[in-house]
Amino acid sequence: MLSISTERLTLRPLIAADQDMFCQLYTSKHTMAYMSAPYSAEKAKKTFYSALHFNKNQNRVINTWAITLKCLNAPYTATNMSFGIVMVYDEWKQERLANIEVGVLLLPEVTKQGFAKEALMGLLGYCFNRLSLPQVNIRFHQDNNLMQIIARKLGFTSLAHKLPNNLSLSKSKSTLKSKNAMLVQQLTAQQWQAGHV
Repeated sequence: MLSISTERLTLRPLIAADQDMFCQLYTSKHTMAYMSAPYSAEKAKKTFYSALHFNKNQNRVINTWAITLKCLNAPYTATNMSFGIVMVYDEWKQERLANIEVGVLLLPEVTKQGFAKEALMGLLGYCFNRLSLPQVNIRFHQDNNLMQIIARKLGFTSLAHKLPNNLSLSKSKSTLKSKNAMLVQQLTAQQWQAGHV
């Protein structure tokens, strides 16, 4: 598992020192608004240790990178301090979506600075150029207008099929209006290469 570099960011494999940031993401009402109810502190901690474990598992494509800044001219005073994560994961195969998915989460104080798009762009380059994946999916709530804009700018297009009717976002109470309100979009390697020649 390699680090990924973009113009402003370094995406490095998740490490133990990222625990507080990671748990803050998953327990935040703001960050989780379009995903599920915020996790309890205990569940967030378990999810973090699972992410560390999967990063070492060579048999699954489930990897998490911490997002850090290359330079000091931004909200954080140390270049190795993380403020979000990007993920590549394959667990949705159980829903017969036989494609790898990507995702991004940022702490609220660093949103709307172009970091999400830049981090995803770096991750997509890794997926297509390093892993040689034929296509990648992204999933987000239909009311998440910012992610819709980012996905469109990156070249993702909507899939023809819909999610299973019994798909549940969370077993606990969710802030979402509907459990069937998730959109899945896809970007193929051909589309990516055509836009990055």
